[in-house]
Formats: sequence, C-alpha cells, structure tokens
Amino acid sequence: MDSLIQFFNGFSFEALDRLLFWGSPYPLYFILNCICICFILRKSIRKCRPGVSYIFGFSLVFVGKIALSLLFPIPNPIFKHPEVVLYFTIVWFSMNAFPYDLVFKILSWIPFSFIVQLIFTMLQVREVFTVTRVVYVNKMQEYMIVPIVLITVAAPQIIWMVCRLPKARWMGLISIIRLVFLSINQIALLFFGMNPMDQTNKSETMIRFSGLAISFIITFLTFVAYGKDHVDEFDVSLIVHIFRFLRK
Repeated sequence: MDSLIQFFNGFSFEALDRLLFWGSPYPLYFILNCICICFILRKSIRKCRPGVSYIFGFSLVFVGKIALSLLFPIPNPIFKHPEVVLYFTIVWFSMNAFPYDLVFKILSWIPFSFIVQLIFTMLQVREVFTVTRVVYVNKMQEYMIVPIVLITVAAPQIIWMVCRLPKARWMGLISIIRLVFLSINQIALLFFGMNPMDQTNKSETMIRFSGLAISFIITFLTFVAYGKDHVDEFDVSLIVHIFRFLRK
C-alpha cells in the first residue's frame, strides 16, 4: 500500500515499475486476485451451493501461494498474514451476497469484465517475475523457472485445459503458452547475466513492461475473438467440471 501512495505522490515510469512488480502483494494485489477469482467463479458456475463456491474459490486463491511456500523457504501466506482469510471472505461475500447482487452485476458489464481479465493477466505476469527472483536468490538452475511457473502460476489453466470440453481446451493452452513464453524469456535473460533483483536497470524494466504488454495484447485478442462468456471462464473451469460431476 505504501508503494501505491508513493506512486500517486510522484508519478514516473520507475514508480510504476516499483508499484507493479516490486510492491508487496499484501493487501492490494491479494485483494485484486480475490476479486478476479471470485468474479470468474461466479460467472462460470450459475448455480452453486455457497459452501462449495467458497471452498473452491479459497483453494484457487491460495493453491499457488501455498505451493510456492512448499517449494522454497517462503512463509505460508495464511500463517504470515492471517488477515488474508478475512480479506478473501469479504470479497467472496461481496461477489455472492451483496444486496441486489450489485457488485457482480456491475463487474459483469463488458468493459468492467474486460478490465478484470486485464488485471488477472497483470497479476500472473507479476507472479512470473516473482518466481524468477525466487529462483535467482536460491541459486537454482535457470530452466527451473518453467516447471515452477507451471506448478504455482499456471496450475489452474493446466487443470482447466484437461477438464474442459475438447473445443474449449485450446483456450487454456493460450494462457499456458503465454506464461511459458514469459518464463523462457526470463531464463534467457538470467543465462546472459541479468540480475532480477536490480531495480535500477532500465533495460530490465523495459523487459518487464514488454512482457506485460504482450500478455495484455493476447488477452485483448482472445476477449474480442471469443466474447466475454468464454474468456470469463479462465482458470476456474475445473470447478465447473467438478460441480457438474457432483450434480449427476
């Protein structure tokens, strides 16, 4: 939150870089992630028991973060920041039990729905760079970035691609390819001596924003080509699959 205040007090390209890629994920980016997940979950499952929706949403929000804490000496977010459970609960109730369903209806309007997709894309790009820094600090081989990104960042897309109907599986593949492309880009930069912990290198700053711009373009093209009803189901289609199975 301090990064956000500093950003508005003195806007600059470097300030934007610090805000997007270096600021603490709590609480700002965590809350944004909760909003995206809960909104996409609500869009994907038209009829779902509240308890089931809450558990699935909670799992999707925390699965990547818990996996990262198991792979590296990084504190589990639930233990380090126990208030995040309250944040998620408030967001979930706002999306599912707000009077007149106002929050969900506003976000369902196409412009806001598209903004949610862009925000979620930005959050995943940020997580790829976070994984890069973690690999660098722990002195691991560069190629480990790809499997770690697949486990911690792209896991929902992988599950969605496996469980969705054949005609829709390739949409998850687009998102996975985007994340793998960013990961390979980071591998190459580390191989050629990039220091991902250096916040002052303007070349590396441009690389981060280039990756973000490419990801935004892919999200925009997918949204335009296939409409909000398809794009809104990113990352939670496994839940749709499980829910339909339970209803049988």
